[in-house]
Amino acid sequence: MIKMKKKHPNRTLFLMFLLCLSLIIGLFAYRVGTGICETEMSAGEPTMLSREYTLGTIVDRNREFIVSGDEKAGGVMWRSSETMTAFKDLLGLNFEETMESRTSILINAPWVFGAEDNRFTLYSLLHPQNKRVGGDAKITIDRNLQEYISSYILKKGYNTDDVYAVVSDYKTGELLGVYGKAFLTLLSPGSTMKPVIAASVLDLDPDKKNFTYDCTEENHVFQTEGGAFRIDCSEGVHGQMNMENAMAVSCNGYFISLLQSVDKKSLLEKMKGFGFDTEVIYPEFDYADQKFASGAASESDDYLMAAIGQASAKTTVLGMQLCASALLNGGYLQSPYWISAKRATAQDKNWTDIEVNQEASRRVCSEETADFVVKAMEAVTEKGTGKNFNFPADSGYHFAAKTGTAQKGILSEETGEELYSVWTTGGLVSEDDSEAAPYAVTVCLDNVNDKEITSQQAGEMAKDILLFLTEKCEQ
Repeated sequence: MIKMKKKHPNRTLFLMFLLCLSLIIGLFAYRVGTGICETEMSAGEPTMLSREYTLGTIVDRNREFIVSGDEKAGGVMWRSSETMTAFKDLLGLNFEETMESRTSILINAPWVFGAEDNRFTLYSLLHPQNKRVGGDAKITIDRNLQEYISSYILKKGYNTDDVYAVVSDYKTGELLGVYGKAFLTLLSPGSTMKPVIAASVLDLDPDKKNFTYDCTEENHVFQTEGGAFRIDCSEGVHGQMNMENAMAVSCNGYFISLLQSVDKKSLLEKMKGFGFDTEVIYPEFDYADQKFASGAASESDDYLMAAIGQASAKTTVLGMQLCASALLNGGYLQSPYWISAKRATAQDKNWTDIEVNQEASRRVCSEETADFVVKAMEAVTEKGTGKNFNFPADSGYHFAAKTGTAQKGILSEETGEELYSVWTTGGLVSEDDSEAAPYAVTVCLDNVNDKEITSQQAGEMAKDILLFLTEKCEQ
């Protein structure tokens, strides 16, 4: 046996080695015993894990199966071909492609690729032969609704790249259905901007509820800092207008005149609450910021036209959905989200609710203002531009909505005609003030010829989606 002299330097090094080894073994034993093995992950680690792990299981809000990993089925097993068509883009199964853009669900649920699996647990150490399977995710999307929207668009023969739809619960912020690149594609909103203008003005001056405008030829010339500027109504002149009637028939002159009745700086500041000309961050996905008058060349060029959703006014379908949802929810905007629970590993038996980050939730206008504007939106489907897609009289609900048509300023390569974006946004209001169906929906059909496809088709689709949700139509 080798004996070291007491003062030999190797003795000190040897003792330090034993101490470090003891600490490492102790830490390893602690982590095995407690199951703690969570460390900060680099950007590339989830991608690497996705190659090693079999995808976990994704279920919808009702825990109905959507998709799971299956090595024998070529990587994944879908509930059906209809489910695959409806969900493949929304889920973003190709983890490497969606890594850089948080516009798919699974980029926000890396545990389904094994990112939270602890290989140092006693179970894993005793079962080294078990294949690596990721955890499970429960999403807020309704499988039946998502499949209905997908099949509806295919049956109508719409270009799937030019259709956008978002459906949500405006009381909770849960996304129930999403179609198309609805989070990042900025589009001119047309007259769907008018409820936002109305709410912003009323919050600055509640007396504007009584604001009137005489829609005549001579009153369509507006004085601006750059001189006189003429903007006409698409359907001619409307005569004497109050807010409800102006919302119903979508009178351009009324809302431009209303815009000019308040201080510009104050109005722009108020509209930031709705997400315009400011940065808004939501934790679960990338989101393009909405624009109203930022970068406007002059008042006559942009500011007045923005009031009717043209020129510098740009929004995403999600952005317009959030504006409508805030009004329907008494002026309070709930942060949108689409993942509700998880089982972090394949060994988990119980679901863990995901804590929803509500930092972005905010009041955008007073409840009194919101209720007044929503009442005006109800007139759209009762007697105005949306009367052809009003909700059934015996349904117990009113469809408070706003239509919009925006000129794109580009021509169709096939016909040489100008193309448009056509919209409908809104939601259900219960006749007895119950919260039985707090559903909001926004539909946009882009790059269309407005002689063939108009906001009426967008409204019909929005109405049919709401009917589906309330089980008033055939499924």
